[in-house]
Amino acid sequence: MNPQARVALVTGGRGIGTAICQRLAREGYRVVANHHPSEQVTADAWRRARSDEGSEIDTVAGDVSSFEDSARMVGEITRRYGAIDVVVNCAGITRDKTFKRMGREQWEAVTSVNL
Repeated sequence: MNPQARVALVTGGRGIGTAICQRLAREGYRVVANHHPSEQVTADAWRRARSDEGSEIDTVAGDVSSFEDSARMVGEITRRYGAIDVVVNCAGITRDKTFKRMGREQWEAVTSVNL
């Protein structure tokens, strides 16, 4: 990985986020994909799979629905790699219910992560 490369943070690196991470890596960015702290094992496997495909992408845990944890995560990334040049907000969750059947707790969880 080029130490002079611009740094890109992709929140929610799975799904469409994987393709975004791969593209940014091909374009020469130093890519860091975010994952929820409870998904460390899955994130480690994801990172290994990207490495096996030839993409050097790092991962960092952080709860994007928490201001404090997001600030901590950004601080960790900047200490490791320098200033973040690009942010792609791709994190998202679902609570498979229609709006009228969704309770307040489910609504707040979805909007906290997705927004």
